[in-house]
Amino acid sequence: MEMLTENLKEDLDLVRSALARASLHAPTVAAAVKPCNDVPLLPTAQGGSVEVLPTTHAGELKELKEKLAALSAVEIQKSKLEVLLAARDAAIKLATQSQHASLLKEEQQQSELEKTTCELREAKAELEMWRERHQRLQRESQLLQQELDALAGQCDRLQRAVLELQESSHQVVIENNALRKMQQKLREECDALQDVREEFNKSSEREKALQFEIKTLRNTNTESEAYLKAAVTEIEGRRQYWAAVQGEHELLVEALAEAQHTARAWEARFAAECTAELFAADKQAGAAPICAPGFHARSTVTGSPSEREQHVSSTKSVDTEASDDDLSLITTLETKVVELTLSLQEESAARHTTQECYDALVATIGSECCELVEIRRMLAERRPEWLNLTEANTQLQATLVARESYIEALQAFAITLLDDLTDLSLHCYELEVQLATGVVVGTSLGGGGGRVTSARRPTAHSLLQNRGQQKHEPWRITVAHGNGKNRGG
Repeated sequence: MEMLTENLKEDLDLVRSALARASLHAPTVAAAVKPCNDVPLLPTAQGGSVEVLPTTHAGELKELKEKLAALSAVEIQKSKLEVLLAARDAAIKLATQSQHASLLKEEQQQSELEKTTCELREAKAELEMWRERHQRLQRESQLLQQELDALAGQCDRLQRAVLELQESSHQVVIENNALRKMQQKLREECDALQDVREEFNKSSEREKALQFEIKTLRNTNTESEAYLKAAVTEIEGRRQYWAAVQGEHELLVEALAEAQHTARAWEARFAAECTAELFAADKQAGAAPICAPGFHARSTVTGSPSEREQHVSSTKSVDTEASDDDLSLITTLETKVVELTLSLQEESAARHTTQECYDALVATIGSECCELVEIRRMLAERRPEWLNLTEANTQLQATLVARESYIEALQAFAITLLDDLTDLSLHCYELEVQLATGVVVGTSLGGGGGRVTSARRPTAHSLLQNRGQQKHEPWRITVAHGNGKNRGG
């Protein structure tokens, strides 16, 4: 139908152009024929008439013949065109009737198209709104992507800082392990020093016991020395007494010798004067020993010989007993003095050994205490560094955890936005498809929407291409710990 209508229109245009050309030629012919109205006309075969010109004007006549031939040809063509025009008018009437029917249908379709166009306009407005929202979300997503890139760079810096902190913490752990080993060694040394101190305390207790014993022995020694001094004094007195006794004994021996000499003289005189019996009795009495040691007599040489002999015998017995007692006492005292001297020497040697051990222990404990104080000072100096490193590590870990949670929240928000963008893209694609479908349907029904179709089809095609690219190009989301996944648009 469309092809027939177009052919009819082309034919009508051709007829109109031919009529226009004929109308342009008609005034010139009339002007040429007008001066010859007085010339007689000759009838023609077609029922017309031809003017009769004078023969004098042969050139003009020739021209008029040519014009007449042209006019006849034009009239013939005009008649043909009129016939063709009548046929075409009949065809146009039929076409007009059919077109009127088609116009009625087209009006109905136009009303439907108007409704569809209103719906499409509403859809287009909604599409524009969604497109603006989509663009706004794209801008927001770009901003979020930039923020994510900045956060990724910051995360990289934080990761580098964390790696540096891990290396420093590893170094600190190594130093801490070394210090722990040193501390363990120091604890062992402290335990050894504690054992030494316990032994020192025990030795101090033993020393105190020994000092108490030494003090007791000193007291005993003092008492013994006092006793020995008293004994020595007594011995010295006894020696002096014994020397005096010996001097007296010598005097008595001398006196006795003189007395014996005198007695012998008297005996010789008495023997000469007395009887033999008296001489025998006196001889037996004088034969007793008078030179025994320990003899003591304080009487004078005077007196009778019998009294002197009795006194000498009694003194002799007493001195003998006293000398025996003194000898046994002196022997006992000397034995005790020797024993006390030996025990004092042993105690002095033990005390000297104990003092040397005590001095060695004091020197060892002093040096170990100095080392322990130095180690404690080093530990006290290093303790603030450990505490500062521990606090800094804790703060950095807390900051890292906060940044990771913030990044995870941003990633979740970005994923939500991407889901919304995906849904919006699908909705826009559906609206574009509906709009393109409506335009294509309207064009096929009406015939005036070719331009819209040509304008909408590339949009739908571009949407399909963008959809395919979005399917094949995944969104790149940087995740700090590798827990996120790439999500396709």
